Amino acid sequence: ALNYQTRNPSLEPGLNFRSKHVYGSRALYNTYNEVSGTERLDGDDSIGYLLAFHQRQGNGFRSENSDYRITFGSAKVQWNRGDHVRLYFQQDAYDSSHGEA
Repeated sequence: ALNYQTRNPSLEPGLNFRSKHVYGSRALYNTYNEVSGTERLDGDDSIGYLLAFHQRQGNGFRSENSDYRITFGSAKVQWNRGDHVRLYFQQDAYDSSHGEA
């Protein structure tokens, strides 16, 4: 089994943005974009959210059939109930394609 922890929504109120882009040889393009924040509710409760999109594509080092494209998206909602209870819901989507049949 694989167990890993993903980023949590920012605890700061309002919108927080993060964006990273990488260009390279062989038509490499890698991007990660994220929007996150927390909205206060009544009392000590709050709702946090995080939306992320990642895409990577390139042509690879072989002359034939080595192109690839990977796309990933994620949505996470976090309900903060006071200082000690947090409930999460997360949905992920993934797609990939490559030049080989």
